[in-house]
Amino acid sequence: MKKVILAVSLMLATSASAQNVNISGSIEMAIKTTAAGVTSLGASKTDRNNLTFSGVEKLDGDLSVDWMLQNRFTTDTGTSAQTNSSTSSYPELFEQTRLGLNSNRFGQLRLGRFTSTMASNESRFLFQEDSTFGANHTTQYTRLSSQREYTTPDIMGFKYTWLRADASANKYITFATGNGTTTTTDMSSGAVDLTSHTISYEKGPFFGTATAVSGLQGETSKRYGGMVDMSYFGVNNLKLGAGRFRQIQTLGTQTPHSNTYLGAEYKIGPWTTAVTTSVADDVTSSTTTKVGKLGAKVYYALSKRTTLQAEWLDTRNATAATNGASYYVGMRHTF
Repeated sequence: MKKVILAVSLMLATSASAQNVNISGSIEMAIKTTAAGVTSLGASKTDRNNLTFSGVEKLDGDLSVDWMLQNRFTTDTGTSAQTNSSTSSYPELFEQTRLGLNSNRFGQLRLGRFTSTMASNESRFLFQEDSTFGANHTTQYTRLSSQREYTTPDIMGFKYTWLRADASANKYITFATGNGTTTTTDMSSGAVDLTSHTISYEKGPFFGTATAVSGLQGETSKRYGGMVDMSYFGVNNLKLGAGRFRQIQTLGTQTPHSNTYLGAEYKIGPWTTAVTTSVADDVTSSTTTKVGKLGAKVYYALSKRTTLQAEWLDTRNATAATNGASYYVGMRHTF
């Protein structure tokens, strides 16, 4: 597998001079401590270490084709950090593969395994979304295999996105459960293709999004959220975010519940700070407690590409292994 990855990387790098191929990525190293008191070395989240190849080709008219291949790795051991939702053994070559066709008049079509528009919309107001040390309303169904996604052109600030993902290619899903833990859920009993419908709106200082999901085991969920850029109101570099997730039916170990999120992010000079909080409520199972989370981050940019980072998360009413404070301190470089 390592030889294959190296060969593909060299092939793409060699062809970059003949085509419009972009090579980018990120590497992070940190000391992190879990709520259980276990200290280790590595990234705060596996997707912060990646090597990405991408490109765009202009076609006739306003048409263009874009593509992306992304490999992920661990910084403490150098091993692969791929995930695979079709099996439990994670054998895949690339974590993300995407091919898209774009038009200003007709919209955007994307195929493959990639972070969905539903998820990228939510990263606008989840100010610690790209971290396991932040409070979020959900991480469910953000990247699946065998996806087909279509997004309409912008119509007076509104966009609509339709997504379909095959059940046969998504048998193992990892996300935060209703009791606050992160688990890989066996979806192999599901025979229903996932379908989601997303509407987003952006105008001036406001951004909002709403999604209805019919899941792989026939369960349904809804998610809402938005962000306000307070710079439009004279408070420079301050953003406020809010979101709500509602799991309507039981999904694996996740019982029906709602989760409410609030966050704020402030930037000044080289500093970026954020505070996030989430609370699980409307829990229908008497055995599931109302988990609360409070997170914070402080980043300091040494340069355009290198950042010192610190994040902290306190979890309440969760399982013993995740209940309490966890944190990490490290450095990240992008290229």
